[in-house]
Amino acid sequence: MRKLPLVIGLASSLGLSACGGGASATQPSSPTTNATTTAPQVSVKAAGAEYLKLVAPTNEAIQAFSTTTATWSDTTSASAAQAAAAPLISSFQSLQNGLVTSSWPSSAQPDVKSLDSSIGPVVGDLQSIGSTNIFNESSWLATLSRDLGVLATNVGIVRHDLGLPAA
Repeated sequence: MRKLPLVIGLASSLGLSACGGGASATQPSSPTTNATTTAPQVSVKAAGAEYLKLVAPTNEAIQAFSTTTATWSDTTSASAAQAAAAPLISSFQSLQNGLVTSSWPSSAQPDVKSLDSSIGPVVGDLQSIGSTNIFNESSWLATLSRDLGVLATNVGIVRHDLGLPAA
């Protein structure tokens, strides 16, 4: 895996621009319900607190993945890379579940759906890390980079919608 150390920079950039940060989510969360059903209107402040609560585990998983990838070398095996990505994949999937089952202000709902949709391609990229080899690494890295860019953009939009500072 000659170019896998490049994942270090990608994982770090995701951690800097991704989901959480900002104020602590110590406020009570909004009631959870499917975002597509009619639900009581949730305040922007409560939704922001809920968002921060939802993304905290993913941010921790991003940090752990970034720390792990910092130790990778040309000899890091595909199976080791896949094992390292597994907790991050699981965290992203839990985040997706939280995004679709929580209540959001009506003005933020389309952007939350876009954020949810942009997580899937990153999860797919991470799931395929174990099959990456010298022949397809650059293509895989380019795809991951593109998908992380879309995710980061959607994170920024949702944070704006919820009155949170930029990550």
